[in-house]
Amino acid sequence: MNADQIANAPKGFEFVESESGNPSICYRTRGSWGIGIFFIVWLMIWTPGCVLLTYRAITAPPLENVFFYLFMIPFWIGEYLAIKFVLWHFFSATTFEVEADRLKVTRRLFRHKKEREFLVAEIEAIQQIKDGGEGEDSFPTWGLAVEGEKGVTILSRQAIEKSEWLGPILADWIGVEYRLADGKKEYAAF
Repeated sequence: MNADQIANAPKGFEFVESESGNPSICYRTRGSWGIGIFFIVWLMIWTPGCVLLTYRAITAPPLENVFFYLFMIPFWIGEYLAIKFVLWHFFSATTFEVEADRLKVTRRLFRHKKEREFLVAEIEAIQQIKDGGEGEDSFPTWGLAVEGEKGVTILSRQAIEKSEWLGPILADWIGVEYRLADGKKEYAAF
């Protein structure tokens, strides 16, 4: 790690030392404003719709309220999933910790934690991936995947400069090749 890499870190990244003394990079998700505006508008319309459906289900005559109860369940599921996505996309923190024999990636949102470990011996490369911006998706986004027995995404839906900065650093720390994106490819979720 050199001073130039530290000085050129994109917003949201910081170098930290883990509890075990290993080098780590913590990334506090900033999200994409295009996606953020979309979901803010979505939730401003969807949430009152859910509330109105629930009110109608409670106040409707007995035969009608069964219909409203069945209809409002998918609406509330959509509300929950949209809020969950927004929270993960804008407020989570991902830590990339390199130990002697493994790469540990931990995503946190408040008290919820998802952790995945990759043995260095099984990692072939760190691969930049294009994970958005084609077809129906109008927001171009990029990420990183660990290439090995199977590819697993470790950073997703970010501006290209974030994967261009983080990818070579992780590859250097682990001692593997860093590969630039070569088209859209499907990877297993973190």
